[in-house]
Amino acid sequence: YGGVDAFDKGLYGSSEMFVNGFMHLIKSGIVKRKVYDDLDLQRLINEGKIGETVSPSTLECLLNESIISHQLTHSDFIYLQRWGIFSDAVQWAEDGLKIGETTLSINLLEQANFASVCELCLGDNLKGGIYMHGGFYLGPQDFYQALRDMSREENEKICMSSVGHINQLDYNHPLLSAQRKHARFINTGMMVTLSGAVVSDGLENGTVVSGVGGQYNFV
Repeated sequence: YGGVDAFDKGLYGSSEMFVNGFMHLIKSGIVKRKVYDDLDLQRLINEGKIGETVSPSTLECLLNESIISHQLTHSDFIYLQRWGIFSDAVQWAEDGLKIGETTLSINLLEQANFASVCELCLGDNLKGGIYMHGGFYLGPQDFYQALRDMSREENEKICMSSVGHINQLDYNHPLLSAQRKHARFINTGMMVTLSGAVVSDGLENGTVVSGVGGQYNFV
């Protein structure tokens, strides 16, 4: 399931407990697929209409999908800059978009102006992508050291969130469903029996040593 070709896109991790195994998967380039907390962006990425690299076609796609208007509003500008489609160097002004000493019209229907906006205002890559959501983390000392040693850029791709956000689709069903395509489910186990059953939360005498976590949500 999913093919046997080169592992290009990678996986996005979402776990109530962010454990050392995920850090190994991050370092190995397996957990690397970023998701975005915006349904429109996530849908367009899923459909292959835009990629993480920002280009004139990114802006054109947002216009064609009516996500932003051809006569840019201030909220459109904030949206474009929030997600890295516009660079941080662009400023909103009463008379248009300012880049240094240059002022451009907010009318993107005018072809020459659209070309100038693409040349001067676009960022390089989408911002705000997350490749790991966790509720809490637990692991050995080298795991914590790896977290401390991460660069700010890499650290911001890990988002500590609520358990409800991770375990329950109804936290935001459309967005979470769009982010979690082709999912693989892994549970941490304590023991494996000779018959292949995995013990993950209790012992033979009924002693519970771990909560069921998100298992009941999955079931």
